[in-house]
Amino acid sequence: MKRPLKLAFFATGNGTALRSVASAVHRAELTSSIELLISNNQASGAIAWARNHDLDTLVIAGESERDENLSLNALEEHQIDLILLTGYMRKIGPKILNRYAPNIWNIHPALLPKYGGKGMYGRHVHKAVLEAHERQSGATLQVIDPEYDTGPILMQSAIPIAEAETMSTLETRIKSLECELLITGIRHLERGELYVPT
Repeated sequence: MKRPLKLAFFATGNGTALRSVASAVHRAELTSSIELLISNNQASGAIAWARNHDLDTLVIAGESERDENLSLNALEEHQIDLILLTGYMRKIGPKILNRYAPNIWNIHPALLPKYGGKGMYGRHVHKAVLEAHERQSGATLQVIDPEYDTGPILMQSAIPIAEAETMSTLETRIKSLECELLITGIRHLERGELYVPT
């Protein structure tokens, strides 16, 4: 693309990745701008943070056709170039997929294709990784498709799992890794250095 991008985030929880990308924009590490946050959780930390920072927000109930139409209208109104799913606990509907694919990215807290699929999110992923006695875990940046966690992989980053690792420590380390990976992916796209499968 080689230009600043207009970004929209979809988030259900605290908005850690949203805040990290916003900080990178503020530090001029990224030339893109965050234009919109869409959430299915009125009480989320992401919504509270966005409103405190004068970022346009939209709260939807979930996956109904009405919700999808509201989201699509907001995305088009803001002329969004790239949609970022960061801990968003709903599927993206077919209208948005058709309109924005392949410019819808998901950040996942594991090294896909391992530990992906329905129900594999947050601490569920880290619990499964630790119970399987994996030697490493990581984060994956991917293009989404109609299924859970099966879209093309753009980038991955791995870390070793420590002997005394717990779900809490692993979650903290992976969240940091996810933020770094997301910022790197956006930067590469801004510079035209990232191949995005169509």
